[in-house]
Amino acid sequence: MVQDPITKSLIPGSIKPIEDFLKIKRFSRHVNIVSTQKQIDSSNFGVTSFQEVATIIEKNYTRYNGFLILMGTDTMAYISSLLSYCTLGLNKPIIFTGGQIPLLEKTSDSIRNLEGAISGVLTHKFPNEVGIFFSEKWFRAVGVTKIDTEENDAYLVPNITRNFEETKAETFQIVKEMEAKIAVVKLIPFGNEEVLRIILESSTIDGIVLEVFGAGNIPSFSNKLKQLFKDKIDKGFKVVIVSQCLKGQIALGKYKASDSIKELGLISGNAMTTESAVAKMMFLHHKKLNSQEYQFFFENSLKGE
Repeated sequence: MVQDPITKSLIPGSIKPIEDFLKIKRFSRHVNIVSTQKQIDSSNFGVTSFQEVATIIEKNYTRYNGFLILMGTDTMAYISSLLSYCTLGLNKPIIFTGGQIPLLEKTSDSIRNLEGAISGVLTHKFPNEVGIFFSEKWFRAVGVTKIDTEENDAYLVPNITRNFEETKAETFQIVKEMEAKIAVVKLIPFGNEEVLRIILESSTIDGIVLEVFGAGNIPSFSNKLKQLFKDKIDKGFKVVIVSQCLKGQIALGKYKASDSIKELGLISGNAMTTESAVAKMMFLHHKKLNSQEYQFFFENSLKGE
């Protein structure tokens, strides 16, 4: 990112500073740069951008020992989680990194993050999975969330992730087709029915990540809204619940207020972050699973989530 000379806002720059960095640090003979067609703010990173990055990795997979993806920090947890779910038979690391401060600024943390990430790939420091390297720490992509807009130590895995073994495949595969339209709804104590009704009546939304209270509590919805939930879910609509709390997991039945979740057929996200839940819903949507299959795959670990 560079500063706009007129507005002074940060805007996407070119890849030249990265090329210069590699030469100064003498990484040039070990590292090749493959750029997307256009440099964008990570806030504009959508399905098309994901498909472009996935295609670059797919086409170059056998040429390199690892991949380092440089992007803005604000959507990195979403994108890295989605890429993790969408890779099959991965036997080399895919690392995301960036910085809170742009690379060209003197106090930039991007310099340390970039150097550490490259060194880590070259010395086989990272596991053969998708992760984020930031502030001298590696994080599993499907467990991470951004917690700070200012400090360099900006990421956290709030809950313990599960062990998993990468699915063995004869060749590396990556899913690029993302059709799902997912909404995220955060419940509040002051009325949710109208917002939920609008979403449930929409014909363009495929599923909801519903951020509920505590260990899985929801308000006492009206019978009309409950029926709308049931009718929509019977037609293939998916509703996954995660906790608004940063730490801990969903524990259905702990409080009476969670009984409606079972009654409505909502799916538990256990201890998953919202970012990981969104990504997993997008990945599972293309598999065309029935309700029982979808719930089984969602509530069981695919990538250690």
